[in-house]
Amino acid sequence: MTDAEGSTVAALLASLPAEVRLKVQQCVLTRAGRAELLRVEGLGLDAAALEREHPWVPAVRALLGASGQRGFADQLPDGTFVSDVVGAIAGKLRDKPAVPRPARRGGDAAPGMSCREGLALVRHLVQSDPAAALQVWLAVGGLERLAAPLTEQEVDLDALRFLGDGDLEACGVQSRHHRRALLQRARRLAECPVFAPATRRPPWDRDNGAAGNSGNAPGRQAVLGASLGALKIGGAPGPAPPAAAPPGRAAPAPGARRGKGRQAPVQETPPGHVLVTMGLGSSFMVDGFLGKWSHVDCERWFLTHFHADHYRGLGKEFRRGQVYCTPVTAALVREELGVDPARVVEMELGATRTLDGTAVTLLDANHCPGAAMVLFEREGAQPVLHTGDFRFSPAVHARPGTPAGDALSRVAGRCRVVLDTTYLDPKYHFPSQEEVIGLVMDVVRAEAFNSTHATGTLFVFGAYTIGKERLYLEVARRLGRPVRVSPARRRALELAGVGEEALALVTCGDAPPTNLVVESLAAVKRPSLSRLLEESRGRYHSCVAFRPTGWAGGGRRMQRWKGGADGQQSILVYEVPYSEHSSFVELTDFLVWLRPTKVVPHVNNDGGERLEAQLRLLRTYIGDSLPEGAV
Repeated sequence: MTDAEGSTVAALLASLPAEVRLKVQQCVLTRAGRAELLRVEGLGLDAAALEREHPWVPAVRALLGASGQRGFADQLPDGTFVSDVVGAIAGKLRDKPAVPRPARRGGDAAPGMSCREGLALVRHLVQSDPAAALQVWLAVGGLERLAAPLTEQEVDLDALRFLGDGDLEACGVQSRHHRRALLQRARRLAECPVFAPATRRPPWDRDNGAAGNSGNAPGRQAVLGASLGALKIGGAPGPAPPAAAPPGRAAPAPGARRGKGRQAPVQETPPGHVLVTMGLGSSFMVDGFLGKWSHVDCERWFLTHFHADHYRGLGKEFRRGQVYCTPVTAALVREELGVDPARVVEMELGATRTLDGTAVTLLDANHCPGAAMVLFEREGAQPVLHTGDFRFSPAVHARPGTPAGDALSRVAGRCRVVLDTTYLDPKYHFPSQEEVIGLVMDVVRAEAFNSTHATGTLFVFGAYTIGKERLYLEVARRLGRPVRVSPARRRALELAGVGEEALALVTCGDAPPTNLVVESLAAVKRPSLSRLLEESRGRYHSCVAFRPTGWAGGGRRMQRWKGGADGQQSILVYEVPYSEHSSFVELTDFLVWLRPTKVVPHVNNDGGERLEAQLRLLRTYIGDSLPEGAV
């Protein structure tokens, strides 16, 4: 294939709409898709009509031709290369791959895509698009139906390796059979090609002298480079230089001899919102347990709280140093994750410990039980406050005489802050948690009063394993009746130190009877709620469920929608703006009060456009109230 042909393929792919590109991907990867291509081409349409009615056909033909598959046979001679090209395109454009339904026989391969080809695509996507990598990996194993609940809880392949049965249930994987199958496959992730070095040279490691290329024909690395170069956002279409390395891989040194094995992956340097450096020989990792940072030479690791998106990568295999956290988080880490107790160091909120010449203090984050902000102070260096996930409250963080208030007042106007920017958008303005609890109580009383059925109403509260418990515990306390939870959730509440009074409000069985039930947030949807009503065996006719989430915080009202109603069941779901993160107004109030010298967003910090968009928003709203250069 000539350079001109490679450029033509790249330009053609770049010109396609997103839905057409997905069709291209499906046709390249699946036997059924290629059969569809042959069927369409056999309709007898002329070239113009064919392209007008089926614009994806030329792209599929060109891409298959570029990979050497000119006869559209059932099996691709080099499926790995085609998978990598299409996966790179999908990741570059942030499109999710159209994953074919897997074949049930054998349980491991999708039609037209072998396990090897599927895992090659996963290996490419795992860095550029973790959500897409998870979807492909699940499809290869016949578990594609589990993609939705896992993606909703922000679980990726790296985190999946360290989750247990209780974690999967909390994420919304309700079937015990599915959890068992998922756990069995997850245990093999460390040995599979997704994370282990490949046993053969990848397609982009084949130079022009490789077999199958002759004369001046470029290697397949040029084809991949041309495709990605044409798809560069904001750039003009055109082939990339042949020497350019694919995304996520290091370019070989000039004159370096290519080996038969795969080249070592680039060791990614942790960004400033993960690796906190206070001086020579004094650095700390905060919530940075991901495998891609396993090479970091650091003895001091901090876990701000026990939520999966922060502890993912932390498990019984952790041997990289000491993990510092609050006693509540430490108890959960030891029991739920199986981390060696000798590697877990407890620090009380408000207490200061000197590590490598740096004074470190954990402060109340007002987030979930055991959540902490981390304050680093060292003589001759600028203090750094890492908020983790937090909800700003003047009574907690700015009141003199409180540990957090005194510590933050001490560094106000001279510290850098790594900020929880989950809801850094003016449309998010939450009522207080107390106000939301009052609204929920009003709904519970009204729905119970309006029920016309003697069997009554079942009330369901969504919650994390740790987090959102204050809502359902307070409702139970005000109603004077227990709330039913799973044994795993009760154990988590015990480890979270909610206290005997709160534990007296929860029950794990049917005695005493109660119509208050706690489920995972992912289970607050019609199929799961309908199943709960059926399992009640006529005890309840209707169900009223609450989804407490900040994503419902576009206003100060609860949003009500019908989960479904028929002659036998009635289901209502309320989106409750109950948040344990700071709203936009609370974030800006916090920054104006703290006056940091530098703001480093912690969420959605890609080091590029998304980071700049967040800083630009802060400059627009409060730039005049912060020190120069803070944002």
